[in-house]
Amino acid sequence: MLNIDRKHLIQILEVRSVVATNSKTGLPFDSLRAECVVSGFEDGERRGEMILAAGLKTAQSGFYFAHIELEVTHDRIVVPRILSLIPAGKIETDEE
Repeated sequence: MLNIDRKHLIQILEVRSVVATNSKTGLPFDSLRAECVVSGFEDGERRGEMILAAGLKTAQSGFYFAHIELEVTHDRIVVPRILSLIPAGKIETDEE
């Protein structure tokens, strides 16, 4: 399957750890969530949560270019997951 590398500008407001229960095994698991503001919609900005990779638990609030992949949850829902974050002021654009 083709995987296209995409950078998305996001604003992280808060990062928190969430303990959830696996619906199949009943066992608890930890998940990192980032409350984000994203733009590009017809009605402006929207606010929501995205899953962070475990290595990003030290992420702080601010503007970032996020590298995102799709993953399937335990309930078989396809969701985006942030793999890496680059502070928005420190990235080279494709035009340079």
